[in-house]
Amino acid sequence: VRHRDLALLVSPSGLGADPDAAATEVLRHDALLAAHLEAGDVAPIRFGAAAASPSAASDLLRWEARRLAAALAAVAGAVEFAVRIEAAPEAAERSDPEPGAPGPGGGAWLRARASQRRRASVDEAVRRRFAEAAASRLAGFARRTASPRRGGAVTGRWLDLALLVPRDAAAELAADAGRLAEEAASPGLALRLSGPWPPYSFAAAAEGAR
Repeated sequence: VRHRDLALLVSPSGLGADPDAAATEVLRHDALLAAHLEAGDVAPIRFGAAAASPSAASDLLRWEARRLAAALAAVAGAVEFAVRIEAAPEAAERSDPEPGAPGPGGGAWLRARASQRRRASVDEAVRRRFAEAAASRLAGFARRTASPRRGGAVTGRWLDLALLVPRDAAAELAADAGRLAEEAASPGLALRLSGPWPPYSFAAAAEGAR
C-alpha cells in the first residue's frame, strides 16, 4: 500500500483463537519484512496492528504518514543484531558437582562444599565482568541498544542484547563477535550473534517518534 514515498507492507490476516495459525502468520509476515530488508529500510510496526480492508490500510498510511516516516528515519540504514551470552553446556554440567561422600563427622564434605561455593562465587564474578565488557564492546558498533536482560548463575543467561547496527558496520561487528566468542570459552560461556533482522526491538521506540 503506497502513499507518496512510503510503502506499507501488508499481509492478509485471519487471526483467531488458533495459536498455530497465529504463529504461521507471524512467520509469513517476518519473511515479507526480511525480503524487503535486503533491498532497503524497514520499520516494523508492532505485530497485531490490523486494518479492516485495503482502503483502511491506505487511510492509515495517509493519516499516520508523518509519524511513520519519522519511525522509518529512526532506523534508516540500520539492521538489528541480537547477542546472547549464556553458560556453555559443559560449564553448566560442572556448576553443581557432587563433592563426594561425607567423611568422618562430615568435615571433609563440609570443606568440599565450602570450596565449591568459593569457586562458584569467583566464576560468577568473572562471567559477569566478561558479559558486561562484551556488551560494552559490541554496543560500540550500534546506533542504539535495547533489552539488556542480565541473568546470572541461577538462569545461566548472562546477557541478551539487541543492537541497532548501521549496515556498513555489520561485517566488523560479526568479526569482533567471533573473537569474543573465542574469548568466552575461557570463563565457561558461549556467545552467539544472530542477524541481521528487521529492527523489531526498536519498533516501539520508533513508533513513538512524532
